[in-house]
Amino acid sequence: LESTEIYNLTVGIIGAGHIGGATAQLYSALGAKVIAVDPIHRVELSPYLEYTDLDTLLKTADIVTVHTPLDESTANLFNSETFKKMKNTAYLINMARGGIVSAADLIAALQNKEIAGAALDTLANEGQFFEKQATPEEIPEDYKTLRAMPNVLISPHSAFYTDTAMKNMVAMGLDDVVAIVNGKRPQFEVYK
Repeated sequence: LESTEIYNLTVGIIGAGHIGGATAQLYSALGAKVIAVDPIHRVELSPYLEYTDLDTLLKTADIVTVHTPLDESTANLFNSETFKKMKNTAYLINMARGGIVSAADLIAALQNKEIAGAALDTLANEGQFFEKQATPEEIPEDYKTLRAMPNVLISPHSAFYTDTAMKNMVAMGLDDVVAIVNGKRPQFEVYK
């Protein structure tokens, strides 16, 4: 199969925080043009990306990769309208939260060839079947449909699960406990 090289592509990053910023640096190092949407424009990322608006990103990106929290503004951000704005040759990568992508609308966009494919490290309600040995009846139909598609890759949101990451989580948690006990604000707050 003939493919294209990363340096010929435009990569759109939604959420250019720590992970999105590191992603921008990697794609930039491979020669891609990187554009991003984020409410905070980080000057230190200017060598690696150019900030733009969401519509421009969706219309021009060959790869759209999502690295944003799930909140009211991002819930079902990727829906039928969003997919129609993307190139029909574009790929969606969601490594953030499952609720950012409407699974039903993604399936329709893939079936209607509105986008070329998707790589999903997370799905809505994934905890109901990824975290245990689910029976076939417990696996949602949208997951079964996506998994059967030749242009979809799904992983079980486990990229964080390494020896180093686990040690870091424990250390960060303990450091924050010490900070709170000493009347200081924790460095690694968790937001709902």
